[in-house]
Amino acid sequence: MYLIKNDTIALVPYTPDDAPDFYRCWKDLDTQKGYNYKFDDSLSDFAKIEIERFKFWVTVRDIKTNEKVGVLRLSPDKIDPDLAVWIFPEYRNMGYGKNGMCLALEYIFENFSFEAITAGCFERNKYSKQILERIGYKRFPTADTIEVDCFTGEKIKMLMFKIEKKEFIK
Repeated sequence: MYLIKNDTIALVPYTPDDAPDFYRCWKDLDTQKGYNYKFDDSLSDFAKIEIERFKFWVTVRDIKTNEKVGVLRLSPDKIDPDLAVWIFPEYRNMGYGKNGMCLALEYIFENFSFEAITAGCFERNKYSKQILERIGYKRFPTADTIEVDCFTGEKIKMLMFKIEKKEFIK
């Protein structure tokens, strides 16, 4: 059962059965660097995340193969929540991230009362920045933050973006 689909992908509700694939994605060093987070949870601890806390948490499936290619999740914030995307390593740079985010935004704006959705990426993550800009997200620099890179100890900037419902729906 899918929530929304197009010719390429379907977004299906995330279930505990998806945890091993999502966990494997988090074990990937590039994923950890993308989120500035050293991941060392066990699968059993990772799988304990309360799915119900999130209004929107989906697994991205390729329509042709039915393979799981990633996960999208909306933060539980009540105003301007953050949409995060994790594309599994073997499916990166194939359009699944942009495609998944577009479908997710369409579904979220049609089914929830949010007027805007935020997203962030680190300044060094040129690919994610490009995706956000192509989708129609606008920079929201007053929300940028500086963090310490947990791998290098250097300061890094988290760039924040926002897309408004009225702009996305056009």
